[in-house]
Amino acid sequence: MAILDETVTGNLDQDFLATEDGRFLAWAHGLYQRELDLQAVARTERAIDVAFYDGDQFTDEELEEYEARNQTPRVFNEIKPTVDWLLGGERRIRTDWAVLPRTEDDSEASIRKSKLAKYIDDINNARWHRSEAYGDMTKNGEGWIAVEYLPNQDGDFQIMLQHEHWRYMLADSKSRRRDMTDMQYLWRVKVIDLHTLINHFPDKESELINLSDDMGVLEDELLDEALVSVDPSDKNRQIRTGSLSFTQSAGDRDGVKVYEMWYRQSEKVKLLRGEGSFNNQPYDEKNEDHQVLTQHYGFQVAEVTRQQMYCAMYTDDTVLYRQKSPYKHNRFPFVRRYAYLKDREGTPYGVIRSVRDPQSDLNIRRNKALFMLSSVRVIMDEGAVESKEALAEEIARWDAIIEKK
Repeated sequence: MAILDETVTGNLDQDFLATEDGRFLAWAHGLYQRELDLQAVARTERAIDVAFYDGDQFTDEELEEYEARNQTPRVFNEIKPTVDWLLGGERRIRTDWAVLPRTEDDSEASIRKSKLAKYIDDINNARWHRSEAYGDMTKNGEGWIAVEYLPNQDGDFQIMLQHEHWRYMLADSKSRRRDMTDMQYLWRVKVIDLHTLINHFPDKESELINLSDDMGVLEDELLDEALVSVDPSDKNRQIRTGSLSFTQSAGDRDGVKVYEMWYRQSEKVKLLRGEGSFNNQPYDEKNEDHQVLTQHYGFQVAEVTRQQMYCAMYTDDTVLYRQKSPYKHNRFPFVRRYAYLKDREGTPYGVIRSVRDPQSDLNIRRNKALFMLSSVRVIMDEGAVESKEALAEEIARWDAIIEKK
């Protein structure tokens, strides 16, 4: 992993950069910034799509123009009911899991697996999370669900399914497959409470405290990260960093921006080959179970070159942890949904993109019509009335009586 330019490594200590964690941090930050730059325009367009659904359909310049002529801009939102109809259709066709047997001997096992899948769905309210991901996909083009094995509130580990907001996810821009098999790296970025992080990583307390800031400021920066200016007069299209309009006080919550990165690396791996659940599991010479399998149960050890999944969690200047993926499936623990991909760039977009222009046209035409209906123009001879101000007030009345010379 080569150290990148000074724009990436300028805030990192040179001694730290010489370490393995330092080289990884420089590589990861450089890769992340590269993806932000590549996807800046596409993510801005997706943010505009979502804003149209929420009713924010005028630019700052248009709002200033309406204010200059003393007119309140009206939004005639035809996008929201259209999208809501699609979202309602998804909710109406929800179905439960059904694991079907391959042979007659699999009947009992398939019933048990169906019940297990149904149980996992129920404890996670998975149908709601899938609907949220479907909503993101419909609006901006991409939706995400995380499938993880984590402790619940009681400390018991369980399979968890939860929706992840699209603004917190950054994926490999070259990936086009729906099953993500061609994806090399993926980030989930969150602003996490400082005390929560210290409880998990007490040895990093000093670094985390130095990085901490008000959670409102960090969250605002994260939501607008990599969104370029949509001002047509801004030819440089600078990247926005968020509106820092917060003032700190004693009641602020401190947080830290944390990057969770999943990435693949090609390497030679020793795998167990045999019957059962241990098949294709990475071989560990120190594992007694693996030794028993190879010595007494006919398991073979095969060395193959494959894409090994790694995971890491880090901040702007420190690595919290980095290791091989704890999951046997060796895949990303996320499910990606996208509506459409642009043929050339491969960037996702949703159903709103194709109706944004008709929606803007509708708003402009109807606001223009309202302006013309509410505007009164008078053509008169010079000196026809004694006071033009009085004439204007009288014309504004519904029962106006105008006397002229």
